Amino acid sequence: MKRLFTLLCFAALCMASSHARQTGVTGPGVRAGRARVDPPRIVSRYPDSAMTMATPFHSVNVTFDEPLDPASVLSANFAIGKIGGGVLSGTVRYYEASGKGAVNIFVSPPLEPGASYTVRVSGVKDTSGNIIPENSPVLWSFSIQPPSRVTSTVDSFDTSAAQWKQPMADRYTTGVDTASFSLVAGPVYPGLRRDPGAAALSFTWDTAASAWFLRVPLDTLAPQKTLLWQKLGTVVEAYVYGDGGASQFRFGIEDSVDVYPEGRAQNHKVSRWYTLNWVGWRLLEWDLAGDSVGVWLGGPALGGQMRFDGFQLRYLPGTSAHSGTVVIDQLQIAKAVIVSVTPPPGRTPGRYALDQNFPDPFNPSTVIGYHLPAAARVTLRVFDLLGREIVTLVDGPIGAGSHSVTWNAASCGSGVYFARLSASDPGGGIPFVKTAKLELLK
Repeated sequence: MKRLFTLLCFAALCMASSHARQTGVTGPGVRAGRARVDPPRIVSRYPDSAMTMATPFHSVNVTFDEPLDPASVLSANFAIGKIGGGVLSGTVRYYEASGKGAVNIFVSPPLEPGASYTVRVSGVKDTSGNIIPENSPVLWSFSIQPPSRVTSTVDSFDTSAAQWKQPMADRYTTGVDTASFSLVAGPVYPGLRRDPGAAALSFTWDTAASAWFLRVPLDTLAPQKTLLWQKLGTVVEAYVYGDGGASQFRFGIEDSVDVYPEGRAQNHKVSRWYTLNWVGWRLLEWDLAGDSVGVWLGGPALGGQMRFDGFQLRYLPGTSAHSGTVVIDQLQIAKAVIVSVTPPPGRTPGRYALDQNFPDPFNPSTVIGYHLPAAARVTLRVFDLLGREIVTLVDGPIGAGSHSVTWNAASCGSGVYFARLSASDPGGGIPFVKTAKLELLK
């Protein structure tokens, strides 16, 4: 199977230059006055060619310039192979909007940190029977950054939208006729388990206005405001269902909240704009350490502790549709997992230490880091408010260095817990003991 996939990829790459004229990622649709005879064209794909994604939680989205024949939307026609491995099994979902057809590809097993993948599309037909030939497929590759990630949910959009302010009530919203933000039962992102709902942002632009901007902020007292993080190793993510209408979308956060907990205009920062030119689901991600910062109230630098602020949209005259609906599911923070490292000589930690867990508050997993200047017998246990032991995460001899462990509290209820680290010097010295408070918020 590996050899077959490699041969197919090689053959497709050899024909890529001639095939680009047929199925380039941009290009016109039906020429006026003529029946269409060319295959469906890919106008948007994500992850795109040569992209390196910050996290592995993606499905692949392929959007075409016209509706497809649903009977041709088969897993066999949308193949994903791991470079250095074989073809992955998977399922496909088909969507239509704005005169476009789109496919999401969900693979099993999930994508892996540090791996690279090739996507192969062929055998797909439009409603007139024009086909992307098997012997001339569309082919591209993308990669995943190597750090493993643990996620913390900001809002799953499953129970209530009361913590979000309506866009028409926000003082920054302008050039909008109507807008609303509410929970819906569907569509929801198919890759999530036990996902009863999502949030729909519906809007109509005032095309006669001179400026256009829409903001959906979190309420100042929303519990989601208590989830704090720092820049290094952090990615802001949400699954976004595009309607193909080409309005633009971005994330907003507040930084330096450890210094200015009440918030200031200059601490409002934003991601770059994402043009909603696709149909179906994409995981949009803002790598705070690696991606650019957009222009709004604050400057381009990020610092201190951060929290989520809201979503923003804008209209592009001559490009964006007059109205639309964008669906958002599973807003989350993904944090790089610290792995145990044996440090080189002279680089061991200078003292025993227990880190504050991240994320905190968390649901349902969190990472607890600790540091040992010398080999020690270590116990790391979690207790509830009544002092009852919930779980033992570490119990045994551990070498010098910086280490971490993940606690999955899926079976525990919301509340405050305590992690207690005890490190005993093998020579019989006084043990180091440190406790950290953890908050599980479901």
